[in-house]
Amino acid sequence: GSLRRDDGGAQRLLSSLAEAYVAGVGVDWGSVLSHGTTVDLPTYAFQRRRFWPELPEVASTSLDDWRYRITWQPADLPAGPLHGTWLLVGDAPEAPAVTEALTRGGAEVVTTDVHGLGSVLAGAAGVVSLLALDETPDTEFPWVQSGLASTVDLVRTVQQSGLEVPVWLLTRGAVQTGADDRTTSPAQTAVWGLGRAVGLERPGLWGGLIDLPAEFDAHAGDGVVSVLAQTVEDQAALRPDGVFV
Repeated sequence: GSLRRDDGGAQRLLSSLAEAYVAGVGVDWGSVLSHGTTVDLPTYAFQRRRFWPELPEVASTSLDDWRYRITWQPADLPAGPLHGTWLLVGDAPEAPAVTEALTRGGAEVVTTDVHGLGSVLAGAAGVVSLLALDETPDTEFPWVQSGLASTVDLVRTVQQSGLEVPVWLLTRGAVQTGADDRTTSPAQTAVWGLGRAVGLERPGLWGGLIDLPAEFDAHAGDGVVSVLAQTVEDQAALRPDGVFV
């Protein structure tokens, strides 16, 4: 304070020393006030209290601890069963195997496309989409994969129906569950971004995301059924060594 323009002199210097003193700095008042008079403090002790919290000292944690990240862990989900009619959308090569897995899990499977989806939504227990597996360029927007564009149409169709039917999006190679795993399809990672946004903005029609393994076998089919049959996890990855959430 004593360095302010037009605010100098002995009074300012004494005020600055007083401010330092009440903040805990030791001041030799005998030297400062050699020609003045000192007065004892009142009989009660001042109880100073700082308004800023004192942060605890912590050990040095790495930069990785400051970064946002997703950690996958294995989950022991029940095997099902499924009930009611499930709509399978998309003609990916995995469609017959997925149909067989859902049927084996207790579902009545109806295959359809986005255009015919609206006419069969009523009464459906859920929608399983294989649209994201199509990575060919979209005919109208070639910089977007067909699977992503079709998935947007799928979500819009279900939303416009006014029905709260859970929509599950199946991808492959969209997420990395650990150091030994790989993200092999950045294009389908975009579907996960879309799906997570839908889950936040349209929770009434949201089911979840399931990332498939490189080879869809009976074990993977059982994993799909186990994820669809539960209502807790909305992001799952199927790998040869189990289901990760």
